[in-house]
Amino acid sequence: MIRHVLLTALLVGCLPTLLPAQQLPNMALFRDNWNVLNPGSMSSDYIFGDRTMSLFTSYRDQWSGFEGAPWTGLLNWEYVIDNYNVTTGGYFIHDQTGEIGYSGLYGRFAYRLDLDRRGDHWINVGINAGVVQYRARIANIEFADEELFMGDDQVYYPDFGMGVMYYNEDKYYLGFAIPQTFGLSPSFRSDDGELTLDRVQHFYLMGGTYFDVYLFNSDASFLEASGFVRYVPNTPLSVDAHLRCQFTDVFWAGLGGSTAKTMRADVGVVIGESVNFTAGQIKLAFSYGIGLGQFASALGNSLEFHAAYSWYTY
Repeated sequence: MIRHVLLTALLVGCLPTLLPAQQLPNMALFRDNWNVLNPGSMSSDYIFGDRTMSLFTSYRDQWSGFEGAPWTGLLNWEYVIDNYNVTTGGYFIHDQTGEIGYSGLYGRFAYRLDLDRRGDHWINVGINAGVVQYRARIANIEFADEELFMGDDQVYYPDFGMGVMYYNEDKYYLGFAIPQTFGLSPSFRSDDGELTLDRVQHFYLMGGTYFDVYLFNSDASFLEASGFVRYVPNTPLSVDAHLRCQFTDVFWAGLGGSTAKTMRADVGVVIGESVNFTAGQIKLAFSYGIGLGQFASALGNSLEFHAAYSWYTY
């Protein structure tokens, strides 16, 4: 019974005409997906290693013990064209929650504005644009208005986002982004009625800073403290904080938490020149999250995987 009640609440939360909610997926490894969350960002593979081409993939299974729970898949590509101060790329995202889901294909463009002659300080201003397919198996959703009956449907809508990120070399960064900038709202229509998904603007604030440490006789060691704030009108402010320690150039681990009453731990490995892999660099990461709220035991835990491959193009 509790699963049915929670699933109904979850689905209603995805129908903003009934109840406003955050409509975009939440990634635990958000600092590895900045270029999806903020089109003005640049990957850490470029910031720390000058690797101009990167391919990423992520998979997130939220509330793993709960039937119909959200899951998200992501394919992402980034190319930094140094000579022209341009960052370009794109990504494909697929997100499903119960009977409602969407898939989006986006292109991305950002321009770098150097704030000094040496290029130690700069601002990246970016936009993304794409086409999103929204899906809803409406006939399987129970509404308070029993007369509303609609069949399965899918619609396609354009989507746009914009963002800006400031970088102080490899010391700290701060950014702001507005996904769903224009709030275009798709509608599902049939002879039985109409249902509109009121897509609203999201407001993201993100930042991080690095601290030099010396561990295991490795000059590659450092600490990174990062934060991610999400605001959606008429919903509570969501804040994530994370601390990651790069022990050597091969291994890192981190801890984080959020105001949504979740905690998580993550680990990662880096396969690169330090292990005689000279064709580029491979990063693998895993995150495990637990809920601390009232329904934590019923919803289950969250799992997330991330893999990246980056290399030099010059």
